[in-house]
Amino acid sequence: MNGRTALAAALLCSGLLASCGGGGGGGDGGGSGADCSLAAQQTWLHTEMHDHYYFNTLIQDPPATQVFDSIDRYFGALLVSADHWSYVQDSVSYNRFFGAGQTFGYGLAVAGQSTDPLPLRVRDVAPGSAADWAGVRRGMVVDSINGTDGATLKSTNQLSASLSATTAGEHITVQIRDSLNSPVSRQISLNATIYDLAPVGTPLIVTSVGGRKVAYLLYRTFIDSGMSALQSSLTQFANAGVQDLVLDLRYNGGGLVRIARDLASAIGGDGVYGQTFATLRYNAAHQASNTRFAFTPGLSKLNLPRVYVLTGVRTCSASELVINGLKPFVQVIQIGATTCGKPYGFNPVEHCGNTFSALNFESVNALGAGGYTSGISPTCAASDDVEHALGDPAEALTAAALQHIDTGSCPATANSAATSVQALQSGRRSGRLIQDGEPLPGMMDR
Repeated sequence: MNGRTALAAALLCSGLLASCGGGGGGGDGGGSGADCSLAAQQTWLHTEMHDHYYFNTLIQDPPATQVFDSIDRYFGALLVSADHWSYVQDSVSYNRFFGAGQTFGYGLAVAGQSTDPLPLRVRDVAPGSAADWAGVRRGMVVDSINGTDGATLKSTNQLSASLSATTAGEHITVQIRDSLNSPVSRQISLNATIYDLAPVGTPLIVTSVGGRKVAYLLYRTFIDSGMSALQSSLTQFANAGVQDLVLDLRYNGGGLVRIARDLASAIGGDGVYGQTFATLRYNAAHQASNTRFAFTPGLSKLNLPRVYVLTGVRTCSASELVINGLKPFVQVIQIGATTCGKPYGFNPVEHCGNTFSALNFESVNALGAGGYTSGISPTCAASDDVEHALGDPAEALTAAALQHIDTGSCPATANSAATSVQALQSGRRSGRLIQDGEPLPGMMDR
């Protein structure tokens, strides 16, 4: 059994993948008897990439004389310059995330993109994580991490590394204040732990000023462990007879295609069932693997003619698929910033203890529209507002959605944010998306 089908079979047993991906791939998955020397791994990966990589015809092989000290570096050398997404990680971490619905770290996410203002502010805290147990909340001020001040962390690109843990026992010390107006800071110590992901936030139903019954749903990542909470939320909304849905995907880095399809199907309901949600297109050598995903019944349906989606630069991959897939059938009003721009996805393959997620396919909607590598632009441009909790009707993106629901127009304050939002987009396209402390798979697995 080769590396690709070995991983697909394992994930199918746990219900993770909709279907096996693409066949092929050399080696035997790195199991018993496999040659996992660096030279052998490079030979296997060279064959795999030239066969299944979506941009396989654009690969520029490194010189035969070039020496690599790790398979990670060799993998990076095979990627084309336009590919900011493909990555490799140890298979234990990969399967922990997608199989067990868990991750390892501190659970602290800080607004640390290049154009985010100083001082550093907490943008999100993972429920059940070390940061959550320590009482850290959205909007708090991070003055320093391990003694390094926020300005230095940003200017030297150390923020992501300081918030990322790789081994048990790692810890960080954070100097934190409750708000911008708090004169006194305190020091907290966070120990990296394995914690359960919380893909779906607490569902909320509010009444707009105009009297509309509006559902709010925070969705952080498209993985199986969130399906029960998603179904419960949608059932609550359906039973309440909500008239509009505000779907918060601002921090959703992606996940599984079929779950994105299931959510979109529930939003559109009877009006979309059977229609094409997305078609996945592979490279020229694997056109037989092209796959159509149709909207399908399953989750509690809302039957909405429109949906409000809150987005930002961290809205990626499967999140963008929801937006693009619904557009031919449902009015999508997008509030926030332009999305990350990833119309591609992976069929991950395991080899010698590592899982390689190299771009394998592009996605298009029922009209054949895709290619949004510059991101999907919002209807109303607005900046993230860490002064308020996610879902608070006074929070900037949520407030803009509620106003648009009542009036059909964008708030003036939201429109005035367009310049800063555009600057953020241009700034983040120079390299890989910054992972500022929160698990961000940036993936679209089948």
